[in-house]
Amino acid sequence: EQIENNSCRIQNGTVERMFAQFFPYATYQISFSGLNGECGFVFHLADQKAQLICSEDFLLFSDGGYAEKTELKEACAFRTLIVSCRPGAFDVYQLNNDKPDYLCTFKSDAFAKSNEEKLFRNGFVSLFARGTVTVSSVCAYMDCGISQADIRPIRYENGEVMVENGKITLIASTTEN
Repeated sequence: EQIENNSCRIQNGTVERMFAQFFPYATYQISFSGLNGECGFVFHLADQKAQLICSEDFLLFSDGGYAEKTELKEACAFRTLIVSCRPGAFDVYQLNNDKPDYLCTFKSDAFAKSNEEKLFRNGFVSLFARGTVTVSSVCAYMDCGISQADIRPIRYENGEVMVENGKITLIASTTEN
């Protein structure tokens, strides 16, 4: 594993690096190049673990005893993988011309209650890579994807955003499927 020019290069090895806390309505994104192996995410809850891994020609999702494979139409045509989470589901997109294109949804009974604070409180997400790949960015963010609506910061009556101890609290309505 080498860090150079703001990129992490994994050469013929296996790496798992924690990079963010798990949140059941967050979106996780990874950009990579030179994939000759696998690259993706591992989602950890208090008592559960799920993996969403991209290889050159398929996506593989697993959580405990369940595994599902989705063939890619083109051999790793994308270089940015986006995973939008919601309780019991992981929606997967590829970034294509700066626009997310939907690929598939992986359902997960193991993560059906991932929105319960006792489960996600100590959860985290890791970058996973095996083989040879260069990762140029990995990030987590809140967005208004298909799992939330009307995400907004809490504001004072005068319209200023409420900041407590350097943190902004967000509110969001959600949809149940």
